[in-house]
Amino acid sequence: MIAEAALEALQAGLSPIPIAPDGSKKPAGSWKRFMTEAASEALVRTWFEADGDRGLAIVCGYGNVECLDFDDRATFDAFRERAAKWGIGELLARIADGYCEHSPNGAHLFYRCSEIAGNTKLARKPKAPGQAAKALIETRGERGYVITAPSGGKVHESGKPYVLERGGFGSIVEILPEERAELWALARSFDEETKARAVTQARRAEMRVAQKGDRPGDEFNARASWEEILVGWRFLYTDASGESYWCRPGKKRGVSATTNYAGSGLLYVFSTSTDFEAGRGYSKFSAFALLEHGDDYKAAAKALQERGYGARTSKPVPVDLSKIRVAKSEKKAPSSTSFPEELFDVPGMVGVMLRWIRETSVKSQPILALGAVLAALGTAVGQRARTEDDVRSNLYVIGLAASGMGKDRARKAMIELFDRAGIREATIPYQGMASDAGLRNSLSDYPVQLIATDELGKML
Repeated sequence: MIAEAALEALQAGLSPIPIAPDGSKKPAGSWKRFMTEAASEALVRTWFEADGDRGLAIVCGYGNVECLDFDDRATFDAFRERAAKWGIGELLARIADGYCEHSPNGAHLFYRCSEIAGNTKLARKPKAPGQAAKALIETRGERGYVITAPSGGKVHESGKPYVLERGGFGSIVEILPEERAELWALARSFDEETKARAVTQARRAEMRVAQKGDRPGDEFNARASWEEILVGWRFLYTDASGESYWCRPGKKRGVSATTNYAGSGLLYVFSTSTDFEAGRGYSKFSAFALLEHGDDYKAAAKALQERGYGARTSKPVPVDLSKIRVAKSEKKAPSSTSFPEELFDVPGMVGVMLRWIRETSVKSQPILALGAVLAALGTAVGQRARTEDDVRSNLYVIGLAASGMGKDRARKAMIELFDRAGIREATIPYQGMASDAGLRNSLSDYPVQLIATDELGKML
């Protein structure tokens, strides 16, 4: 049975190779030469008639054959369901009628195309800590091979066989390059790993924009709709998760981008035929800046401000500090033993954070805690407020105490609080800098940030 299938593949213009029956899914011998030439009929008979337990694999790339490999059946079922919504259900059905099989865990679709590539991961699932991202959908093309039916359980570690569902080697269909592009775009819409990374990168970029004072963009993100930004794009539908699907201008079917993946509110583009960079996340403001102002954020922010965005916060409120005076008798700073206790009774957020640090510290150091809180909240203020000359709040606090006195608790507490609030990445992006170059690079990327470092003397 396995020999007959291998000969059928050979007659269909494919390059079959044997797979070792040891669960490794590796070829039984060298197979590189069969990437560019098929084995003879005699050699194929020798391979498979001699050992009926060997598995059968098809070398991809040879004969312009490519395979779409699904890691699990649930993803394959969702792929077929989404294809119907995207308007390419007939294309997928035509490919499946030509050749569709179930692997032990997932599925394989074979097709021929004049344009093929090497093995490509199209959709992955975000990795767990310490683990590599899991491939959900990938292709097998040049320099790749796929184990196929009727390979038995000895070939796969699960012990399950490969089962042909429809078609066969002789009926693999040929599709156009543009149809292949639609198929790949559909597969990439399942790419959770890249989408999640795009969301993180876009939020980081937006935080840098906010730090530069482009608040009209913040308000534009909150008020504008994607319909008024994506002029000429066609809205298709919104799924149960709240993610919406769009078709680019000039395209009659398929999906080119989505908005609001995982509730992010961002635009994520699959197509490489638009002004947007494929695989990157765009906020409404960054999309507006690209489409209307050539990706010039400053020009976009200025244009939005002229349209009324951010007008309420465009100018700082002046504060008169001229009446503040310090008496000569007060110029000497109080010692740690005489620091007035009432100064720790601070209202608002400063007081809340200060009390929490004191209550959760093994050795309470209220002066160090107060300094850490003021530095942290000073950073937050500096990200949102500035003078007309672009001067922001900068507060430097150095905590000095003997070893074992608990001086590091306040620093770690600030990191923990910002982490819990979900703003650590934008506010405390780097730790452990050990040189002036590291400090300069950090401030170049994040002009306003909390640098909560221990043992400052090492860097000095």
